Amino acid sequence: MTNTMKLTYNDVRGLAPILHGTVDASTTDGNGHMNVRHFYGAAVTAADTMLESVGVDDGYRGIRQMGAFAAEHHIRYLAEMNLGDRYSAHGLWLDRSSRAGHFMVFVLNATTRTLACSLELLVVNVSLTSRKPEPFPADVTARIDAGITEVSRLDWTASISRSMRVRQSA
Repeated sequence: MTNTMKLTYNDVRGLAPILHGTVDASTTDGNGHMNVRHFYGAAVTAADTMLESVGVDDGYRGIRQMGAFAAEHHIRYLAEMNLGDRYSAHGLWLDRSSRAGHFMVFVLNATTRTLACSLELLVVNVSLTSRKPEPFPADVTARIDAGITEVSRLDWTASISRSMRVRQSA
């Protein structure tokens, strides 16, 4: 296993890309690099895509009257991205309980071949009518579980927050 503190571009690029982008003038700041809000925006857009891929989408909200609410985020900025740099975002499901999902998004700088950012997320499945947590439906948990099993094929582990985790029901 790769040391979690030494996670590299090559480790993460084996995960399927969720989105691609290029740093442009509208995403840079006075320091001449991509502003943190745009790192976060790219990672959250990829996270939304991951949720949609397991069935938490507009139909889920409209028909089932459920959605995923963010409970926690932990972001790490690991390397700059400068004007013209190309990037991609890649995601990985880590764990779930009946009502919560834990996953990560990694932003890679394809130009410099570096791991630029990681975003760890904890989301809770919520009824949009009662605004209270509810179990994920079986089809959604099956898709999340399929994503979690992908972790077993990796030869590295994600560096996760020690305080963020799903709580399993007793």
